[in-house]
Amino acid sequence: MTVCGGDPHTAESIKHARSERTVVVEGYDTSLPEIDLQIGLTKYFSSCGEVNRVTIPAWKAYVSIRGEGAVTKARELSGRDVGGWNITVVRVLPPLLAKKNFPTSSRSHPKVNIRRPAPIAKRMQKTKE
Repeated sequence: MTVCGGDPHTAESIKHARSERTVVVEGYDTSLPEIDLQIGLTKYFSSCGEVNRVTIPAWKAYVSIRGEGAVTKARELSGRDVGGWNITVVRVLPPLLAKKNFPTSSRSHPKVNIRRPAPIAKRMQKTKE
């Protein structure tokens, strides 16, 4: 995976990727075309830092921003009226390259092996013996 147009493992590339954060927002006009929403949200959050990506999969938008104090600035903008939109930051996602709490390759909890009881037929057979 190339992070910033170069070797993905350089210290600069990793530092740059870790500084990018994604905020989940709602409160915009969902009847507008997606491109208009992307432009509007990019303009709205550009005062927070460099807006790298705006994705609108459903009722919430994901805005990836990078810069010193970008998340704090985005939270300060939350709840303000902008041209009839009341943009609200509902969640801040962890950095893409965040250290994980578990020794797995994903951000999910590690798999736990649970010993399942034997099927009833096998248990009944054992009790008859």
